Amino acid sequence: MEFLPLNSNITPLLKDKYKFGLSILPFGCMFSAIGLIMFPSVMAPGDWMLIILMCVGYMFGWLLNALVAKYIYNMSSQFIWGIYIQGRVPKSWFADGGWQGYCQYCKMQVDSWKKQRAKGKLRFISKISAYFYFVYFLLTLVIPYFFGNTSPDWILLLWPGFLWFLGFLGLSLIFWHSSERSCKGGQYFIDALNNIEVAVEETEVVEVSMGVVTYISSMLSCSLFIGLGLMVWQPNWSKSGDYGLPAYDTLTEFTGKAKIQNIYQDGLKFQLEGESTNYDITFFNEPSKDLADKIKGQEITILTDLNDSHGPMFSDERFHYVFELSIDGQLVIEYNNIYAEFKENRESLPYIAIPFILLGLVSAWFTHRQFRRSNR
Repeated sequence: MEFLPLNSNITPLLKDKYKFGLSILPFGCMFSAIGLIMFPSVMAPGDWMLIILMCVGYMFGWLLNALVAKYIYNMSSQFIWGIYIQGRVPKSWFADGGWQGYCQYCKMQVDSWKKQRAKGKLRFISKISAYFYFVYFLLTLVIPYFFGNTSPDWILLLWPGFLWFLGFLGLSLIFWHSSERSCKGGQYFIDALNNIEVAVEETEVVEVSMGVVTYISSMLSCSLFIGLGLMVWQPNWSKSGDYGLPAYDTLTEFTGKAKIQNIYQDGLKFQLEGESTNYDITFFNEPSKDLADKIKGQEITILTDLNDSHGPMFSDERFHYVFELSIDGQLVIEYNNIYAEFKENRESLPYIAIPFILLGLVSAWFTHRQFRRSNR
């Protein structure tokens, strides 16, 4: 009913050659974005842009699927549009029993939405917006109180809470129109059965069981979300009193003229003249080029941690983070500012991690329940 790239209900019912053939390019392009971490000049490790690029890569993979269908399998543009955008998958693509099972699922969803629609558009939007606002309340007031040891700031419910509520209203309106579109798409499969004189009401109930491969792949997807949440939260488990930063008294001081090696979006890499050690500046709130112009050829003093280094994958080149930098005794980068920003970021990690973990756990529970029900 939804367009094919986001329709997770139809995938388990397809024949294996379509199920896996359609997923190779989207998931291949999505995970290829991880390779950008190997090139720090393009993307620094941990950059949130990686998630955006993974989503873009996933959709780009589906675009490649459409191009393959058009120019290699000679499918018409109208046929491709019907499959990928309208979700009208041909009956021949389904495994045995899959077509009837999906039509029954569509009928159930269409009937459910018609009942929901009969209650009124205003009630639907108000209810969904209230649910979202309750989640906003938990994330901004309840969770910080228990995890961040901060007192509730009730003014947040009014401002920017009012703006968030307007956004939730708009999102609920999108959900309404998306459900209307899905209802029309589901009606297509019901009408298709009627056109071949097999009414859904009169068909024998077809039980479509969830296969072991589908169950395992679904559980792996759930564990991916849980793993991402735990990876995000992990620095808070292992944090020391300095939130993972090296203690100030363990840093080593060096002085020399800066020789710029590379300028990238979130920092720059340099050496001190006469030395071969590589240094990396990422904890800086101004444009990297401005900082490079400021220190290039200047006599600078830096504090770095020689006990810790990092570098690109599959490379022997290593870099040491700079935690304090001064020119002629004037601080340009200060350790205390880095510490304050680092602490703030670390304390916000649970708000990012918890939704990922909950989504993975809830999805795993639903997957396991469906597996047990369909294989009784």
